[in-house]
Amino acid sequence: MKQLLKQGIVGEIAHVTAGQLIGRMGGWLAEPKHGGGPLLYIGAHVIYKVLDVVKQKATRVFAEVQFTESGVDAECLFTVRFDGGVVAQIVTSQRLGVRYGWIDVLGSAGRVRSEWESNSLAVHSQAIDAYKEPTIIEVSEDATGPRVALGTMASVSGFKYVRAWAAEFMDFIAAIKEDREPSVTGEDGVRVLEITDAVMESGKTGKLVNL
Repeated sequence: MKQLLKQGIVGEIAHVTAGQLIGRMGGWLAEPKHGGGPLLYIGAHVIYKVLDVVKQKATRVFAEVQFTESGVDAECLFTVRFDGGVVAQIVTSQRLGVRYGWIDVLGSAGRVRSEWESNSLAVHSQAIDAYKEPTIIEVSEDATGPRVALGTMASVSGFKYVRAWAAEFMDFIAAIKEDREPSVTGEDGVRVLEITDAVMESGKTGKLVNL
């Protein structure tokens, strides 16, 4: 997706819609003292994706949050406004019967959509001739990370994560060897947490939160 955006496939980004949804969470994932709830567990990932696409500072957040009896979030629906005028709409939830995630990037020239655990991209663009009709691009498995042997400790369902984790470790090691910043920095993590904190504050107070 990032390569397509660099090519200007959507033109000027106007809106982003995204979400990460999962089934009911139990054990420590349902306990506030352990940071339970889908916003922190899986929502942090989709928030980072949105920040990585928009590449602008988030300026304000407004959220609707439903809480479980234990005190963690059952679902969060929130908007994030960025410098430059882009608005993102994001949802995280533990009320879905299956796992599902997506990110849609919409702009002046078209759109592109990626879904969690899928190797397909849906694109439609007036900026690039090849995509002037709605098109599905199949992405090679090798694009998700280096080849990793499927061992006894890695389930088939978790195999894609093993490859992604391997790619993350390789980038981190390369950053140390090359004396450069890693692809994802500590500051990137802080920006995600700034938004999760604002979501919870807005959800509890019913007010817009300026960042």
